[in-house]
Amino acid sequence: MHNPVYNALLSGDRHLSFGNDQVRFFDEQVSPFVGFQTDYSKGFTDLSDLLPSGRKILYATPSFIQQPTGWKILHEIKGVRFVYAADRNRKKDFLI
Repeated sequence: MHNPVYNALLSGDRHLSFGNDQVRFFDEQVSPFVGFQTDYSKGFTDLSDLLPSGRKILYATPSFIQQPTGWKILHEIKGVRFVYAADRNRKKDFLI
């Protein structure tokens, strides 16, 4: 799954999300995550229109993005998803 946040906002977590057909976000009290289709070029513009001024968000993407107009990137968090990278010695890793 290339865009897990957006897919969650459209499916299992839809009842917790707000937005329109292209851009979805959680209530600030639920989660900072927002999402939109990877190829949707107006995502951050739409978020600016939909979210209250000053709202901090977390946008998850597998690649670096240029700072969107009107937004300020405060932190870049590098990570992996659904990957277990420890030694293959399961007895050591899980104390079996």
